[in-house]
Amino acid sequence: MSAAELRLELHVAHVDHQWRDDSCEDAAAVARLAERLQLPFHLHSVKADDVSSLPPHTEAAARDARRRYLGELSRELSAAWVAVGHTRDDQVETVLHRVLRGTGVAGLSGIRPVSRLSANTQLVRPLLDCRREEVEAYLRSIGVDWCVDDTNRDGRFTRNRIRHDLLPELRDKFNPQVDAALERLAAQAAAIYDWLAGAAGEGLRQAIIECQPNSVTLDATTLRAQPVVVVSEMLRLLWRRQAWPEQAMGSGHWDKLTAMAQQTTRSTHSLPGGMTAECSRDRLLITARQPSETETPL
Repeated sequence: MSAAELRLELHVAHVDHQWRDDSCEDAAAVARLAERLQLPFHLHSVKADDVSSLPPHTEAAARDARRRYLGELSRELSAAWVAVGHTRDDQVETVLHRVLRGTGVAGLSGIRPVSRLSANTQLVRPLLDCRREEVEAYLRSIGVDWCVDDTNRDGRFTRNRIRHDLLPELRDKFNPQVDAALERLAAQAAAIYDWLAGAAGEGLRQAIIECQPNSVTLDATTLRAQPVVVVSEMLRLLWRRQAWPEQAMGSGHWDKLTAMAQQTTRSTHSLPGGMTAECSRDRLLITARQPSETETPL
């Protein structure tokens, strides 16, 4: 079906990270295609400020800059969906990458077909069931050229080494069906994590005694009645809902906090990001350090 039949208003957006001297040629190619399709074109060139919080030329910095811009553009256009071009190959590479870094069930779930970009916009991945080679074959069949980003072969990036070195080695010497095995792992992990997230949400609803922007009091008896894995996810969910510094917490910090939540002795622990957890027999109080008057809000 066409966009008109689906009553969709389409726009094309491109983010130029300016990592290469010729990156403007990619932007020009996308602009030409948008013009050929008679679609509005939006270009964002990443500035140094956009990635100032992360080392330059990292995948994380590029991803965060893209999401930030797409979120801003979707709000400007009142867009309900933003579609990106991840494929099954990206799924396989992502799951393996996360295994190598060390991840939990959520990370093993891989790339989801639909996720939340902002309050009113969903990020959708309509090509996630397609192989990269299938997408390229289709483009050839309709006479559409595509750009090849030379940075995708840069060995400094872990994902590139996984794509060009590790996965071919695994297919050749260990398991020719390793891609399918990793896809099955992601699907199974996604189903498990969906159940876990639901249990954590309900458990957190039951456990909250008092909730303020900078402090939350939880019922320790309710926490102790839950499996450890659910308590751990409840605490992560709490951090996200409160917009506390989740990225500052390492696996050891989550383990310590989860253990506190299920103990009966009184204790106090300092956590990253100015957070403090105080445990008593029947309460777990988590507080965030309030910024002083001299501090500038982020």
